[in-house]
Amino acid sequence: MRWLALSARWRGKRVNPQEKTVSLENAPDDVKLAVDLIMLLETHNIAPDTALSALEMVRQDFLRKQREAEKAE
Repeated sequence: MRWLALSARWRGKRVNPQEKTVSLENAPDDVKLAVDLIMLLETHNIAPDTALSALEMVRQDFLRKQREAEKAE
């Protein structure tokens, strides 16, 4: 249910624990991606330490790509 809190947060709403679904149709792309990643990691029972380590690797890779793109401009 963490994705429920995340998707509600972007809209500035408090999460009703009884609410089962939240539409992400109008959510920003980063929120949609975060929800997808959370669901993927939780569905596969990835340990939090493993997920955080992998996400940090991804973060560093994308930061490098961002710097390279900025240099190319």
